[in-house]
Amino acid sequence: MRVDQYNVGQRTVAEIDSVAVYPVAESSKQRLVTTLTLRTSVIDGQRQFLENPVRIGSTIPFENSSYQFNGTIVSQTNSRYGTPVDATLQVEWEDVRPALADAVTAGMAEQHRGADATITDVTREPATEILRTESGNIYARDHPVNEDVTLTVSVGARQTNDGTLWFHGRPVQTGDTVVLDFGSVTVDGTVTDTAVDG
Repeated sequence: MRVDQYNVGQRTVAEIDSVAVYPVAESSKQRLVTTLTLRTSVIDGQRQFLENPVRIGSTIPFENSSYQFNGTIVSQTNSRYGTPVDATLQVEWEDVRPALADAVTAGMAEQHRGADATITDVTREPATEILRTESGNIYARDHPVNEDVTLTVSVGARQTNDGTLWFHGRPVQTGDTVVLDFGSVTVDGTVTDTAVDG
C-alpha cells in the first residue's frame, strides 16, 4: 500500500496512516479526517512539529508533490486514538417529510470513504407542532404530515481510556448532531443514546 509522506529534504517528517471523508450538514463540502504519524521534537518542554506546537486545536501543515493542506489537531496520542469498538447510536431525525422518511430503511449503509454505519431499525411517529392561540395559550399537537424518525444505527467507533466514544473522527455523546450519508439520502439528526456493544 502506498503511504503518502511529507518529506523535508531527504527526511520524512510525517506520514498519513488513514483517511476518511465525512458529510457536512447542508453543504456540498465534506470534512476530511486523517490520522498522521509525525516526527516531532521537544523544545522548551513543548512538543513541536516543524516549529508548530503539537496540541489539541493547533494547526499543522502536510504537503507532498500532489497536494497540501493545513489540519487542526483534534486528538493526539502515541498511537491512534482509542480502541476500535462496535457501538449503537440512537439518532432522532425530526420534522421529516413522509417521502423523505420513506427513503430510510433498515439495512442501509453509509456510502462514503471511511463509512462504518448501518441502520438496524427505523421507527416513525408524527412530528409535534406548537400552536399559539389568539388568547396566548400554547398547545402541542401532532403535525398533520411530517414525522419524527428514530434510527438505530450500528457503527464502527473508537473508545478512549476515559470512555469517550469517537465516531466520524470526533467525540460523540447524547445531544450531539451527526450527519449520516446513505447515498440516496442524508440524515442530519441528534444522538439521543449511545452504547458500546458487547
